[in-house]
Amino acid sequence: MNRALTIGRRIRVEATRGPNDATQRVRDEVYRLEKRYVTSDALFDCYDLRATILNVFEGSEPVGTMRITDNADGQLELFEMHPELEALAPSGCRYVEFSRLMVIRRCRGLRGTLPLFREAILRSLPRR
Repeated sequence: MNRALTIGRRIRVEATRGPNDATQRVRDEVYRLEKRYVTSDALFDCYDLRATILNVFEGSEPVGTMRITDNADGQLELFEMHPELEALAPSGCRYVEFSRLMVIRRCRGLRGTLPLFREAILRSLPRR
């Protein structure tokens, strides 16, 4: 499932399944060093194991990441954190959750964030 989307000459988005080195580098920089949200041993969780992970690269450097989980593969993190919301959601529907979006400071905005959202939306739409 490793597919790359190239935007311009230097920006590309790659999709992989589960944790990887590029995602670890970005999460470490943003979550641990910049925001001080987590320790290095908490960069990944059980949802990462079954998620599609998007990484955006500038040249060969990973500069952003996003996680996509689908309720077809198990419970969404949102519904685990807020079970009252799952009760409001119509049953039998497909739900996709975008989470763990982060882009290193110098690439935020159109440069790094927009390509991640574009690819996430394309992957979430039904295939015809």
